[in-house]
Amino acid sequence: DTVKKIIQPLGMVNVRENRLRKMSKDYLTWDGKDATVLYGIGKYGSDSYRLFYKNEIPDNVGDHELKRYIKEELHGNIHSS
Repeated sequence: DTVKKIIQPLGMVNVRENRLRKMSKDYLTWDGKDATVLYGIGKYGSDSYRLFYKNEIPDNVGDHELKRYIKEELHGNIHSS
């Protein structure tokens, strides 16, 4: 299997392959609205998706660097939701 050969040097091949397959399957059927429904995507990934792709400022951003970006870089150019 090509995927296994590529990720072999990383170790934990079966676990990583399973995760990649679940993530890919979810992504192919995803409606593009809420990133947290995708396998392996948590709050940071969801907040980043909303901020950088959907141009929204998520409520209750927890990550320090995302908060800094919002405060220092955006200057109110994105709509809060």
